[in-house]
Amino acid sequence: MSSSQLPSRLTKLMAATAFAGMSSSLALAAGAIEPPVPLDQAAFTISSNTDFTIRPDRTVRKTIDLRIAIQKEGAISSVGQQRLTYIEGMETLTILEAYTQKADGRRLDVDPAQIITSDVGSGIIMFLRDEKVRTTIFPDLAVGDTIVLRAAIEKNKDFFPGQFADQFVFPRSAPIKDAAVTVTAPRDIAVKVQVKGDDINQTIDEDESVRRHVITYSSRGTLIDPPGSLSIWDREPHVLVSSFADHAELGRAYWTEAAPKAEVDTDLPQDDAADNAEAPPAKSVRSSNGVYEFREDRWAELYAKKIEEMIAAAKSKGVPVVWVGLPAISGTKGTSDMLFLDSLYREAAGKAGITYVDVWDGFVDERGLFQRKGPDFEGQTRELRSYDGVFFTRAGARKLAHYVEREITRLLAARSGPIALPAEPATPGVNALPGQAAPRPLAGPILPLTAPSLATDHLLGGPGTRPAAVDPLAARTLVKGEALSPPPGRADDFTWPRREIGSEPAKGETPVASASPNALRDVHAEAQAPVSPRPKKNRR
Repeated sequence: MSSSQLPSRLTKLMAATAFAGMSSSLALAAGAIEPPVPLDQAAFTISSNTDFTIRPDRTVRKTIDLRIAIQKEGAISSVGQQRLTYIEGMETLTILEAYTQKADGRRLDVDPAQIITSDVGSGIIMFLRDEKVRTTIFPDLAVGDTIVLRAAIEKNKDFFPGQFADQFVFPRSAPIKDAAVTVTAPRDIAVKVQVKGDDINQTIDEDESVRRHVITYSSRGTLIDPPGSLSIWDREPHVLVSSFADHAELGRAYWTEAAPKAEVDTDLPQDDAADNAEAPPAKSVRSSNGVYEFREDRWAELYAKKIEEMIAAAKSKGVPVVWVGLPAISGTKGTSDMLFLDSLYREAAGKAGITYVDVWDGFVDERGLFQRKGPDFEGQTRELRSYDGVFFTRAGARKLAHYVEREITRLLAARSGPIALPAEPATPGVNALPGQAAPRPLAGPILPLTAPSLATDHLLGGPGTRPAAVDPLAARTLVKGEALSPPPGRADDFTWPRREIGSEPAKGETPVASASPNALRDVHAEAQAPVSPRPKKNRR
């Protein structure tokens, strides 16, 4: 999987420091490690192939071929949108191919309108102001389909002129079926390639002009890190690529870039010097591009002001405002950052008098730590978060929506009031003509649909209460349990003698099959009695 999907762009700088003299891996926290989960039990599997080509002018082209096979229904929501990040001032991202390979062999290309570019723009992970994310939304996904995404990133410059660095991490918690990274560079350019971790192999091939490193990784199954596990650089298989020879060269390059920005102009005009003679020290040092560090007092002050402005803009529309808090995300630092932001949101919501929805407890365990799997809104244990520890699965998104729906329902119930009805004229009969009925009123009397028709100080069923009107047919069938009389000719019409369809029985006539037992005996006796002969008529 591409390194561009790591949690922070700050690792771009860290990657260059991980070469000469890097210490061996630290041991994981003591404790039993569960065996890997076979890939055929995973919701989806990942196959990736990345080509990292370094040109003679030290520019880089990175080509990514990503394929994700969907094996379970729950994976559709988590893998249906793929995100690639890049730095607009340094890199150019091009989507070469994006399509859904259906199980029956059909290919459904992604509509260009479903490839969306936006700013990363979060106070937590924003490292560069021109960092972008390109989201590709795949159509018509189902179990058995495969997502195919091919992209190319052209890197024209890096953080340090003439240098480059990149990294590729293969998280053991991700269902990576197979992955390959090929690093190609001219032989006259010194390139450091470090490969570290289990189940990862490297072969080196070179000719007269280029040197090629081929790194392959094959997972034995997904493995969830135990509590207390260390940094990804100490526990996950990874590849580091850099042009720096050692830490000293990295330090010199860093100081070359940082020294001019660290200079402070101490020469102030006379007026400004007088004004600042007794000024208190600044809360934080503002950088040259006007950005404060996340969590600084000044940053929190400015961000709280932005929150208040947003709430005021929403309240100006005259509708209820609901602010949903952030859930925990994977990692100790990420969880701490979310708690910090939630404290700002909760405080601003309380000052503004709006509803704040606290969803924190729904996505942490009993110790207050992030959990990927937990009870959904119906109490069933399910995967709530995707494998990256940030996004939601379908069950997790439904649980989050349940928290919000509950507060919205409460708000709507509290806001219910009288309904405005059309107003009648003060004297409704003034327009009535002699000898004719008065005009029909615009609205009739307001009658309750559910309240009983008795005074509030009377008990239901007590003396003086009017019995509710009961439909005779409903009382006969639902209360007494009597069957309905079938229409003549229907299959369940058992009356005898049979009635003709469309004919009505004579008044007072009782069908034999529906008569009482005494009536049946009378009919039988009448049938057995001798019939008196009729007098014969004499023929003339």
